Amino acid sequence: KKLHVVDLGDAIEGLIHVTTRIDNVVDVVEQTKIYAEAFTEAIEILSKNFEEVHVHMTRGNHSRVSPNKKDSIDKESFEDIIAWFTETKIKGIPNAFYHDNVIHDEIILMNVLGYKIVGVHGHKHNPQTVDKVMATMLGYNPDYILMGHRHHLSEREDSGIEVIQNASMKGVDEYAISIGKVGKAGQKLLVFDKNGR
Repeated sequence: KKLHVVDLGDAIEGLIHVTTRIDNVVDVVEQTKIYAEAFTEAIEILSKNFEEVHVHMTRGNHSRVSPNKKDSIDKESFEDIIAWFTETKIKGIPNAFYHDNVIHDEIILMNVLGYKIVGVHGHKHNPQTVDKVMATMLGYNPDYILMGHRHHLSEREDSGIEVIQNASMKGVDEYAISIGKVGKAGQKLLVFDKNGR
């Protein structure tokens, strides 16, 4: 009945590597517009098939405005434009709800049937320690942590916290291949009931 759509970032291929800029068929501004339109159209379609659709977003590192991460400011991100567009556009859908990130711009907090779920992009977090970092930061143990960034699927569980690293919609780019990082394009659908995932 309820669907939580979680965008963990890297929706577009931004300015982070010269090779990816050369490989891009569509410039970053156009990518931003295309993705924002497609994403909100998807929310509209989903809202016709669920009683409620809840949208949660965080920014990734591919969407930064500055190619040099040392010169980059987190809030200068093309994905913030996508988030603004999404929030504005879905206001007209009565059963779609956009959720702001309350404790930090880049940390999603959700409660699904009583299960505490955290979402982060993952460029600032190690999948092997993110559970301990989040538990310390939040003051409680989340049940699930959702991550992106590494563009390949991985899961682990430690002390009752499941860390689920999602694949990327786009798979890998030439830069990732050049450093030996490969993975299949994909997304993940998690179904919860009173017994959990």
